Amino acid sequence: MFCNDHRESKEMLVQINGLQSEVMEVLLTFLYTAKTTIDQGNVQMLLEAANLFQIDLLRRNCTAFMEKQLDPCNCLGMKHFADAHGLEKLSVDAEKMILEKFMEVMNHDEFKLMPRDVIVDVIKGDDLEVNDEILVYRAVKNWIDHDRKSRSKDVAELMSHVRFPLIHPTKFCTEVEADELLQTSMTLVPILAETRKYHILGK
Repeated sequence: MFCNDHRESKEMLVQINGLQSEVMEVLLTFLYTAKTTIDQGNVQMLLEAANLFQIDLLRRNCTAFMEKQLDPCNCLGMKHFADAHGLEKLSVDAEKMILEKFMEVMNHDEFKLMPRDVIVDVIKGDDLEVNDEILVYRAVKNWIDHDRKSRSKDVAELMSHVRFPLIHPTKFCTEVEADELLQTSMTLVPILAETRKYHILGK
């Protein structure tokens, strides 16, 4: 930017947008000393800045820090962030934790705040580990109930990924069939009917 024939090379002041002064200070310190302090408060902004300025070592350091912080309470957000910034290993590790620790993940507030597409990707996976399929239904219901006004339109798409025949018949009758929101979806009517047939015939 400064050595070639760009406009900035002729100006006394260069405005860098989208970057906080604290992050720029950390970047400059790192460029001159190869030392920096990475914490939960600045890691995402630092990684974005490292991508912007193509500072590979800082990018690797930030990624390594985030991998160590991976936890059921934040793995959904980590996966979303990793995919947005091309962090393949972090994405894979986060996805593995989501699938293996889903019964913990679904109880954290982060789950309720995730976009619909993220929730769909999680619940439709064949590798999702749960002790009881009713937990998947409850997770979806809790996600919808968190913002029922705007999310009720997604009930058919989300619930169609729940394996209703795997839910115990008693729980299916008392929870699923009693759910008024499901009864209003014409898409789910044949799915619920097929489940009843499965429970009665055993196949």
